[in-house]
Amino acid sequence: IIVVAVAGIILVVLGLVFLSIMQKSNRQGSAELIDLAAYQTELARIVDIGIKSSPDSSIQAIAQTGSLTILSDFIRTKKMIASKNVKLSESDLTKYLTKSIDTDLETAKTANNFDAVFTVLIDEKLSDYKLKLASVFASQNDEKIKDALRSFNVHAELLPFSYSP
Repeated sequence: IIVVAVAGIILVVLGLVFLSIMQKSNRQGSAELIDLAAYQTELARIVDIGIKSSPDSSIQAIAQTGSLTILSDFIRTKKMIASKNVKLSESDLTKYLTKSIDTDLETAKTANNFDAVFTVLIDEKLSDYKLKLASVFASQNDEKIKDALRSFNVHAELLPFSYSP
C-alpha cells in the first residue's frame, strides 16, 4: 500500500511539473504581445484623431482604412494574448499613450496645417510599428502567432499614410 501511495504521489508531482512547464511555454512571448497591443491601441487612437480632425476628405478616408486595419489586427492580437491564458488590463493598453501628440495635432489644427503634421506623425508611428512587429515576431515560437504577425506586417506595408495633399 505504501509503494502504491508513493507511486501515486510521484505521478501527481510529475503531472504538476509537466503542467507548469506547459503553462510557462504557452505564456512565452506574452509580454511582447501585450506591448504590441498597447502600441496598436495608441496607433488606432492617433488615426482616429485624423479621421475626426482632418479637413481633407482624402486624408479622412485613408485614416479610416488605417483605423480598420489596425483595429482588426488589434483584435487578433488580443485573441493571441488570450490563447496564452494571460489577462489584458486597461493599464496594459495605455503604455504608449502620448498626450503631447493630442496637443501637437490640436496646435496644427488651429494653425491650419493639420494634414501636414498628421501625415508626418502617423508615418513616423507606422515606421515604429513595423519595427515593433519585427521585434515581437522574433520573440515568438508559436507558428500560428508568427503567421498572424506576418500578416500584420503585410497590412502595415499597405497602409497608405504617406499621402500628401
